[in-house]
Amino acid sequence: MSFVHVNGELLPEQNARISVHDRGFLLGDGLFETMRAAGGRVLHLDQHLARLSRGAAVLGFELPPQAGLADAVHSTLAANDLASREAVVRLTVSRGVGPRGLGPPLRPSPTVVIIAAPLTAPLPVQQTAITLPFRLDAASPLVGLKTLNYLPQILGRQAALAAGADEGIFLNHADALVEGCASNLFWVRGNLLCTPDLTCGPLPGITRAIALTLASTLGLSVREGAFARSALAEADEAFLTNSVLGFMPLTRLDDRAIGQGKPGSVTARLQAALQQMAAA
Repeated sequence: MSFVHVNGELLPEQNARISVHDRGFLLGDGLFETMRAAGGRVLHLDQHLARLSRGAAVLGFELPPQAGLADAVHSTLAANDLASREAVVRLTVSRGVGPRGLGPPLRPSPTVVIIAAPLTAPLPVQQTAITLPFRLDAASPLVGLKTLNYLPQILGRQAALAAGADEGIFLNHADALVEGCASNLFWVRGNLLCTPDLTCGPLPGITRAIALTLASTLGLSVREGAFARSALAEADEAFLTNSVLGFMPLTRLDDRAIGQGKPGSVTARLQAALQQMAAA
């Protein structure tokens, strides 16, 4: 039996309910974090909760205390017998129930839902991508927030799968590279690690930040900036990052090989460093 945390209670999954008037369901008015756990410990939990808190501040409502959220996450893992297994945890927070219309309630009571499941399917060895035909708005007030409104990413992933690729890569209205539908984007040329700057519109990914930190320990130079799609055509290798995939080699874009069209050595070094960090 699977258990779900809903507003302070651990409930059998089939008994878990939220109100039909919840603004997360009706309007996408909320945020979420997807996290990886190993040995009963959520990797980089503090960073995930800090990003969630920053997002709530932008949207204008307060989260429950971070210590309480952390306890709830670990309780959900334990209730599902995931203390000794690799798992994926999804923490969702909405503004809660509100009146009809767009105006938020004066005193929001956030809805908190936590789901944990074993990470059973093997991760792919590498991925391919297409450049998406629609743009990400780098001037949107939602840039940098992991909100419940994920329709652009859903449409992007649908387009990628329809084209026989794994991921879709967004450009912004200045035709600069931004990110994947559920990933940050990196590439390597020589000893230089490149990634779109946050001003281009990507999510400030937790694993993105780790990649930038690890780069210096591996003797890599780093450049964040606004890059044209042609930068990937000139790259030696590329990879995608998120909390579940870690560092995932990206070997093709728009049916053209990136570098040698296979996982690169820098990506492999970063993967090994990330594994050491997780085991520490």
